[in-house]
Amino acid sequence: MKNPSGLVVFDGLSRINKQPIIAVATLRSDNTKLGDMVNVWILNKKCSPSLSIHTGMDYAVCGDCELRGHITTGDYNSQGGHIGIIHKQTRNTRRTCYVVQHWAPTNIFKKFEEGGYPKLTGKTEYLLKNRPIRFGSSGDPAAIPLKTWEKLLGLCLGHTSYTRQWKFPKNRSFNTFCQASVFSVEEAKKAQAKGFRTFRVSKTGQPVRDVSGKSLNEMVCPASLSEKMQCNRCLICNGQYRNVVIKVHGSRAKIAAFNLH
Repeated sequence: MKNPSGLVVFDGLSRINKQPIIAVATLRSDNTKLGDMVNVWILNKKCSPSLSIHTGMDYAVCGDCELRGHITTGDYNSQGGHIGIIHKQTRNTRRTCYVVQHWAPTNIFKKFEEGGYPKLTGKTEYLLKNRPIRFGSSGDPAAIPLKTWEKLLGLCLGHTSYTRQWKFPKNRSFNTFCQASVFSVEEAKKAQAKGFRTFRVSKTGQPVRDVSGKSLNEMVCPASLSEKMQCNRCLICNGQYRNVVIKVHGSRAKIAAFNLH
């Protein structure tokens, strides 16, 4: 029997707003920065990712992350998902998230709806054993119950994980395996005071050290310094070892929009 291309590792209610969500672990990656890692995609169960971002339903998987963009009114019509939801006069503007929802997330959502992914069970867990895993290739790990991640941590060779929901007390226990995703020196200090290791995206012109010159004890992301280093070999963004910083990158439009946060 041919091995599946992914596994459903969670199917239940979001910890953020109790709406139905799923988490699918895809077993192969062609991302040159990541290398060959298992990727866990956290998606809204009831509508396609593209529709989700234009209606605000992505809140169930992304929480209050600023990179989601803003829902505005206008002449926008779309259809999404097998359930055929039609929405009018809403669209997402100023979205700066690096995840392109109409690519991998949409394909994964469609395959899930078609029944293309078996569940993670004792019979299928061998597919994840001793593999490096990225938690939250789309969506925030804090949307998923802790016990799901504990299960994956017990299987994997190593992992990377980032959460923007570090500000909320109920997510404090995620500091054992998640980097706090932060966008400024001030946020980095707050997250570190809560016991998190941080992953800071540095805005254009923003220094690695704060204005007083006191070090945040950050290291620059190794994969951003050398094409020879990939995330699947580094695995330092696991919430346990170092604070990491990376310069904002991507398209000019995305960089300009991120700098406004």
